[in-house]
Amino acid sequence: MSDRNKPEWTEVTQEYDGENCGLTEFPNDILQKYRHARVVLLSGNRIRQLPETIRCFDRIVLLGLNGNRLSALPECIGELTTLRSLGVLGNPLRSLPSSLVNLVNLEEFYCDSIPGLLDRGVGIWEDKMKVRRLWMEIFPDMPDIDQSKPEKLKPKMTIGDDLSDEDDEVVERKMSVEIMERYPMGHTSKGQAIIINNNKFQTLPSRDGTEIDEKKIEDLFESLGLTVHIYRDMTADEITTALRCLSRQEHHKASCIAVCILSHGRGDEVVGVDGKSIHIEDITRCFKAAECPTLAGKPKLFFIQACQGRDATQPSRVEAGGSVAAIIPNEPDFCISLSTSGCGALRDAENGTFYITQIVDMLSTSSEERDFQHVLSEVHSQVAKRLGYTSCTPFFSSLVKKLYL
Repeated sequence: MSDRNKPEWTEVTQEYDGENCGLTEFPNDILQKYRHARVVLLSGNRIRQLPETIRCFDRIVLLGLNGNRLSALPECIGELTTLRSLGVLGNPLRSLPSSLVNLVNLEEFYCDSIPGLLDRGVGIWEDKMKVRRLWMEIFPDMPDIDQSKPEKLKPKMTIGDDLSDEDDEVVERKMSVEIMERYPMGHTSKGQAIIINNNKFQTLPSRDGTEIDEKKIEDLFESLGLTVHIYRDMTADEITTALRCLSRQEHHKASCIAVCILSHGRGDEVVGVDGKSIHIEDITRCFKAAECPTLAGKPKLFFIQACQGRDATQPSRVEAGGSVAAIIPNEPDFCISLSTSGCGALRDAENGTFYITQIVDMLSTSSEERDFQHVLSEVHSQVAKRLGYTSCTPFFSSLVKKLYL
């Protein structure tokens, strides 16, 4: 086991947190001591096999197994009929057991592509019918299970409780929300942040005022408890190398990561000082669970301040379903914020860009009290108003919980 904190049990939420603990096998103490656990988090370990005894979990709602070394799931996993969320991203799975069709309460499922079974990765969030349709697609002979009457889940009761059926359902919903809604940010380290600031280009104009943005975002990241690394005037290849180096580090003790790129851009690409481009999808790809298992289940935040056009007041049209929509990875826990899309950014040589200013001002004052996505939505709304065109300021999110920085 690594020097990261050992697995922890939280009684209030009935949660076993064994993420990023260097585990090589399924810990026996879970079933010995915590068979009534509602949440079991084991992502970012080196577990190769699940025991048949996992069928003994009788109240489990969430099972996180991302970023391990599982080549198969046991058939008995289909007996966990209380399960609502199952994550198996970043595992070398060769198949899926047909017993998954018995998980009639499952509404969240995350899995990479599997040759001969899944052509691409799957990320389903809060949609029981999508899960059902997936099973019908990959298990054409599945039985006809009536989902109109899913198994009723019972919360743990204490002595003196006398709940009616209606009260029981209310308590169940509240407990589920409490468990699922927040990303845990209490790791030993908040995490690392990279700022890539390109100013002097070989063929493109210099980005006067970008040093102001750099200082503002550096101060913000440090105030949030992130360890900041700054890189300046990097080529496209150097940007890629820096991001890959970050993704290959151990993030066992970290709660999240943040990446901010200040540069020129074209379309949905970021431009290096050598004039070569990097697709935003390639920037985020190296942080997916398969490439960076120690960040599985943790928020990965990207801020891209890159002019996407020449004129801030004349944006080009971005069609629905176009390339910009493809930048978000097909798995949870990513958020990508673009200063503009198809138009130029507003940058002041003395004050920096309006986008970075808004990011810094709003996160500095609201990060602990308001959900990150709500704050970001307000940022983009303000930037869009300033630009005079609402579709200029998109952000793409697959965060599955609320995030309070």
